[in-house]
Amino acid sequence: MEDCGMDYVALVALAFPAVLAAWAAASGEVAFSHVLVDAANPRNPHCKAVGDVNRDGRCDLLVGSAGGDGVVWYEAPNWTKRIIAPGSYSTSMTVGDMDGDGDLDVIIPAAGRGASVFWFENPLPKGDPAKDPWQKHLIGTPKGHHDALVADLDGDGQLEAIVRGQSSFSDKSGDVITVFRRASGGVWSSTAIPCPHGEGFAIADMNGDQRPDIIILGRWFENPGGDILKAIWKAHPYSTAYDHADVKVAVGDVDGDGRPDIVLTPSELAGQRYRISWFQSPGDPASDNWPEHVIDADVECVLHSLALADMDGDGHLDVVTAEMHQGKKREVIVFLNRGRGAKWVKQVVASGGSHNLVVADIAGKGRLDIFGANWDNRAPNHAVIEFWRNDGAAK
Repeated sequence: MEDCGMDYVALVALAFPAVLAAWAAASGEVAFSHVLVDAANPRNPHCKAVGDVNRDGRCDLLVGSAGGDGVVWYEAPNWTKRIIAPGSYSTSMTVGDMDGDGDLDVIIPAAGRGASVFWFENPLPKGDPAKDPWQKHLIGTPKGHHDALVADLDGDGQLEAIVRGQSSFSDKSGDVITVFRRASGGVWSSTAIPCPHGEGFAIADMNGDQRPDIIILGRWFENPGGDILKAIWKAHPYSTAYDHADVKVAVGDVDGDGRPDIVLTPSELAGQRYRISWFQSPGDPASDNWPEHVIDADVECVLHSLALADMDGDGHLDVVTAEMHQGKKREVIVFLNRGRGAKWVKQVVASGGSHNLVVADIAGKGRLDIFGANWDNRAPNHAVIEFWRNDGAAK
């Protein structure tokens, strides 16, 4: 259960999770119960991930602090906090088997401009991830590191690290995507793929050639195959209509036609308004005219979370997002897909806000839950570590 059902697609840990509230759901909506994991959370918990860290069949929660409280994981089912490493880290993290030994390692950028990206080696299979040290390995130092993912881009069975910066603030680093590949002996080399300024990307096979491509706002980069560090990643524009540069990106079959569609949410600019849209894949994914379909025409540009997942079990991909604490409403939201992407029903799950949400089967009930925390302890809810347990669609 290392993927924790994600196939679409804290100073003192509490001894037991506290179920604080349950929201009654209207007919057709999803019932959620709020679970408080850590009220004394790591400061400024920018980074979140979910995975079975100790291979006991349960989903554990991982958090990286930008406030000096390091990287931690919460061991299911009682959410005992375990330390991976000290330090400060930002803004995203992910998990993957970086050394091919069958367990999940942690990939995360250090905090600060010009900082490096690292991976922490899970002590398994010989050690205990709850007690033994996690060895720290350098991947490299990209131009920027706002977003980070891992994927086997070249089909050799080893994971590459893909990193992009951001452009809205003083760190104008969102104009390249850096791909890191590890050679024998653990030495990493890289290439930089030029792109328009902005932030956010996703990894998915857009053209059915069994090679993962890279998707950003307005275009996707085709995996060239072969030597991915030397060959050209050809850019395929899909739309120029959506011009908010800082976005979250997700890819999935929204309309059920068997082709990968693209969903975008606007982020980073509190007080400004824009829209959530999905772009429908045409017969030829290299076409530059993907029809845009608006999910919500008027949202505040603080939606720093995006996942495509079937939240209500009806077989259609729904959109999960959340406003950061800088937003006026600070809502955690599910847009329920009610007709192959043609009709959407907005369900507000919570009103405290969140950042970099992760959707996974945390409770082990066969339903997808929502895990997150605000990124800054100045948030009204003090950026507690929490998740919303999916109790099923209301009849």
